[in-house]
Amino acid sequence: SRSGYSSRPAIFRAAFDVIAENPVVGVGPSAFPWHADHSMVGGRYLSQAHNLLLTLAAEDGIPFTLVFMLFMGVILRMAFRNLRALARYPGYAFIAQGAYAGLLAVLTQSFVVHLFYHRNVGFAFYALLAIIVSLDRMIREGRFEPPAVGEIVAPDGTWKGQS
Repeated sequence: SRSGYSSRPAIFRAAFDVIAENPVVGVGPSAFPWHADHSMVGGRYLSQAHNLLLTLAAEDGIPFTLVFMLFMGVILRMAFRNLRALARYPGYAFIAQGAYAGLLAVLTQSFVVHLFYHRNVGFAFYALLAIIVSLDRMIREGRFEPPAVGEIVAPDGTWKGQS
């Protein structure tokens, strides 16, 4: 039995062919299977490019894909800023850490499976974005209390427990 991953090079080639068909605006949302010349790769029907960026470029165009990448860069930067800002708050630091790690895991997974093709993964993506953006806004609005008197905070601002 051959792995589904052994078909990836042929699937990616098909995706580049679809991108070349209309690189500026793409072929349209969910239209990848109708435009892939190799609709049977390794005996399997191509329903997607099995890569988030290739699918976005094929269906929505290269400019949209670049905007999406820029957007994800802003969100990752925001998530990293959340990690730094909340490191000294023991009740909230784990939320920032989990959201950042979860988003990195979902984005990494999307390089072998198109993220929005699977509803559960797509939902996880949107939930993580909501947590990251919400934390960032709460930080900017100053909604976090500094550690209480008697809590030990190291010089680097991290929480060390009760005194």
